Amino acid sequence: MISVNGQLESSWPVHGSVLLHNNELVFTAGRSTYLDGGLYFYRLNPVTGYVLATSIIAHIDPVTNKQTAKERGRSFDSEGTLSDIMSSDGMTIYIKHMGFDKNGKEVGKTSPHLFTGTGFLGEEWFVRTFWIFGTQTGAGYFRWANMQSGNLGIAPAGRIMSFNDKHVFGYGRIKHEGSWTGHRADDYHLFSSVKVYPTTPKNESPIGKRSKPVKAKKTYRWSHQYPLIVRSMVLANDTLIVAGLHDLRKKNAARLHYDNPKESLETLEGKHGACIWIVSAEDGTQLSQIKLDGVPVFDGMAAADNKVFVSLKNGKLVCFQ
Repeated sequence: MISVNGQLESSWPVHGSVLLHNNELVFTAGRSTYLDGGLYFYRLNPVTGYVLATSIIAHIDPVTNKQTAKERGRSFDSEGTLSDIMSSDGMTIYIKHMGFDKNGKEVGKTSPHLFTGTGFLGEEWFVRTFWIFGTQTGAGYFRWANMQSGNLGIAPAGRIMSFNDKHVFGYGRIKHEGSWTGHRADDYHLFSSVKVYPTTPKNESPIGKRSKPVKAKKTYRWSHQYPLIVRSMVLANDTLIVAGLHDLRKKNAARLHYDNPKESLETLEGKHGACIWIVSAEDGTQLSQIKLDGVPVFDGMAAADNKVFVSLKNGKLVCFQ
């Protein structure tokens, strides 16, 4: 047992979200591939609980206690991952940027998929903590603006995202600048784009050196700067359902702050109201709006049986039909 936030917890916890993969149950126990023996991978029969496969994902030598993976120069990239919500494309199982086969063995090359360098389990909001649909070989200090290899700087990225077979939908920064801060580019938009960008910009700065703003332009299907801070998102057929806070912030790019700090903070705290927007997935136009009685939980919305379920931070679960 270890102490976490003032309480005792297991060194190998299993968080609540597990993966159902090809009619089998997959999950990991643990916190990091560098701590307490690593992550313990399990694949079970979901009906009987019978263990079909198990392995250990670790990047520390159990004998020497030294790191087994190499770091990539000044980019501070080292292989490894924290525990996170798993995903799959039907073949490969993903934990963040890392891919594994059904037996928990790491695969060398991954396909474009949805992930985030900081993990799906946290709602902390910072300019460098975005989701991305792409591939990645590292997430070191110098890679935060160019988080993926093969399609550097132009893969779809946002604060929260959803996708179907052809398109990605998201809410996030309009630009992801590769400068030392990049904070001047934190204007946000709701957007849709194609799933994968096959080309690589030729003006990338070498990893480990001061990088210039990424010049490659993303081709959006549509982009709208709505006065809404999106916290939850669900794609349902031809509509995009987003839940969030009314955005009253007034950005001052020259000074890296907002001109109305008090009102901006109140906006983020939900003191100026929250709502659900129904948006056309085809062109992004707003179709309708529903008032919410509380701040939506980050990524706390789901759709099923022609209903939308929204979790609120005040403890309520609301349903709309």
